[in-house]
Amino acid sequence: MNDSVSMGFDGVERDHVRPFLKELGFRKRALVFTRVRDGLTDVLSLQRSSGNSGGNVRFYVNCGVYSAEFAAVIGETVVERPREVDCQFRCRLDSLAPAAPQWFEITADTPAEPTGSAVVVALETAVPALGTIDTTDALADRIGGEARWPRIDDNLRSHVPAAKLPAVMSASNHG
Repeated sequence: MNDSVSMGFDGVERDHVRPFLKELGFRKRALVFTRVRDGLTDVLSLQRSSGNSGGNVRFYVNCGVYSAEFAAVIGETVVERPREVDCQFRCRLDSLAPAAPQWFEITADTPAEPTGSAVVVALETAVPALGTIDTTDALADRIGGEARWPRIDDNLRSHVPAAKLPAVMSASNHG
């Protein structure tokens, strides 16, 4: 891979994405940024395309919201530092910021600076949108209709006190 293009990707992360997300309370591990808020974890990750070749780096911004409480209720192991793949709500950046492209690209002919600025502009829209996903109801709506609902209902029944069960089950619209 062209070293200047690879360095351009590193510069986008280091000079644009990292400072912007750090200011919003995100922590970084590798190319995964996480922020804990109200019992949920917001996750943003940069994913290089598997089809990159010399002189070209295409990358995606993956978004997610992880609920440890939801994971426990459905019987999954709770993860302290979730990755995007661990999240119950997952999407690409352009789902939260419709004006954003599906991916970003750095080539030998396209300097990294405009790409970094474009990523930050998209994140300015996406991060607040990610922050509106604030309840397990929103997560349940996003993944509703999946075949695992009977298992989730069984887990809810075993973890929720009997007095609260009717309210929880009616809120989920599955029981």
